[in-house]
Amino acid sequence: MPQSMVKEESPKKKPLGSNFNKLLSGVSLTMLGDGLTLLAIPWIATTLTDNAFYIALVSAAMVLPWLLFSIPVGLLIDRVSHQTLMVMTSAFRGIVLSFLAFIVFQNWVNIPILILATFFIGVAKVIFDSTAQTTIPTVVGRDQLERANGYMVTSITTMDDIIGKGIGGLLLSLGLFVPLMLDAATALLTIPILLSIRGAYQKRSTAPSEKKGKKRVKDELLEGVKWVWNHPLLRGLALLNIGLTTSFASIIAIQVLFIQENLGLGPAGFGMLMVIAAVGAIIGGQLAGFLKNKLGTKQGMLLSVLITGVALGSVGFLNNWVIVAVLFIIGNFAVVIWNVFRLSLLQRIVPEELLGRVLSVFRFVSWGMSPIGMMLGGLIVTLGEFVVAREMALRLPYIVFLVVQLLCCFIMYFLLKNKELEG
Repeated sequence: MPQSMVKEESPKKKPLGSNFNKLLSGVSLTMLGDGLTLLAIPWIATTLTDNAFYIALVSAAMVLPWLLFSIPVGLLIDRVSHQTLMVMTSAFRGIVLSFLAFIVFQNWVNIPILILATFFIGVAKVIFDSTAQTTIPTVVGRDQLERANGYMVTSITTMDDIIGKGIGGLLLSLGLFVPLMLDAATALLTIPILLSIRGAYQKRSTAPSEKKGKKRVKDELLEGVKWVWNHPLLRGLALLNIGLTTSFASIIAIQVLFIQENLGLGPAGFGMLMVIAAVGAIIGGQLAGFLKNKLGTKQGMLLSVLITGVALGSVGFLNNWVIVAVLFIIGNFAVVIWNVFRLSLLQRIVPEELLGRVLSVFRFVSWGMSPIGMMLGGLIVTLGEFVVAREMALRLPYIVFLVVQLLCCFIMYFLLKNKELEG
């Protein structure tokens, strides 16, 4: 009995390895800069215009590439060395950010330039983040996926949401260009770290077939989509992900208004609430591997969706910011568990040669649906104001979110009766 217990615990204690640590370091450094830029760009937009539509366009430009390029980037990841992609993307990001920092410093920036630069930064983010996610199975063992993904989520959340955005506001007081300049520096400093990684990460073929041309590229693009569609479990998860992500994005879109008007918090209170909420994501990332061993994939995924729906959906019924902060922690914890378990499942059952394209399908139905969900959240509030008071209208997206999450959880219960989820 003691011997068997040692055998079960050994994978948890096995080091993730220097290649993973280097990958984690490179991604973390990039996410630090990402947090700085995500805070700085909307603020810069408000110094150029008070038109809400134009400011919304700037924010949308950052996430639009996920809708446009998730699928093609998946093919690129399966064709090209991950090292080449991440290094070239970091260099491109550094150049764009350096240009933007320069024109902001010179006071030459305007809304069209800001939208264009933000779009290109978003393109770089799609390629870098997607490649990093697909790279994890090439630098750790299959029995280490939950732990590796958990560490990655924890680091990203800490560097982006807490440190990056936490110090971004202070840096803005030194000059609008300063956060952008530092993000450019982090992008360039990432390159030597990525170049030091060895192994399968470096060895992707750039010539996957003798047959080239539009038809071959189109076929390869569709191969990932077809693989997901022909796999009953993944097809169901992809369809459910549309509902999960769209409803989640709908509450994110109106969250700042809900916090301002219904909870009565100012900018400092809003920032504090976001930092507190990030604590849940960090805890979730650290405990993902442990929960996988205790609950298994099926129960872990079901409970994460259920807890997310109840915790974040309940926010719509509250006025006390302290209770809301606690629910944000619980909700973010469950969101991370869902993402880690789902990603680890895909990394485990999808063939390596298709992993980039299959993951791109799931990014399309998650990040790609975010702009639609955000517009839906605004539409629910706008239409709701014709029927109920604004205070209640701001609660409606949370109520819709709760209903959608519970419905998805019910459907998922039957979907996850699959032998591939055992263990």
